[in-house]
Amino acid sequence: MKNTYTKNLLTYITFTCSVCTTAGVEGQVRLVDGGSSSCSGTVGIFYKGQWGTICDHGWDLDAAEVACRQLGCGGAVAATSCAYFGEGSGAISWQYIDCKGGESELSQCKHDERGSFLCTHAADAGVICEGKYHFSH
Repeated sequence: MKNTYTKNLLTYITFTCSVCTTAGVEGQVRLVDGGSSSCSGTVGIFYKGQWGTICDHGWDLDAAEVACRQLGCGGAVAATSCAYFGEGSGAISWQYIDCKGGESELSQCKHDERGSFLCTHAADAGVICEGKYHFSH
């Protein structure tokens, strides 16, 4: 009985974690390859049913500010370019991001969607955010 329970639990955990890392909601943002920080890394965006990266063409501190806020990581310290955290994989979803800085999500910023533009993962955009805030009393 114990072995069956353990096997079922491990199957559930494996499936649940797999779903968490691959499923997304349109416009959802995540960071990858940020090392030990959960608030820095290459910016990934869920677009048209798949995860992709953002080309650094037009990527600036205003766009990074929006990404950090959307992620719940405070303000932006830096907008990185040229695959600072390493080259991503999959689609390159957007380029020429034009954020004003006050948007609540990157999807509210003007951008060119993937298509015929020339961009490689060597130009993946990233962020370094202040970090998550933890309040203590």
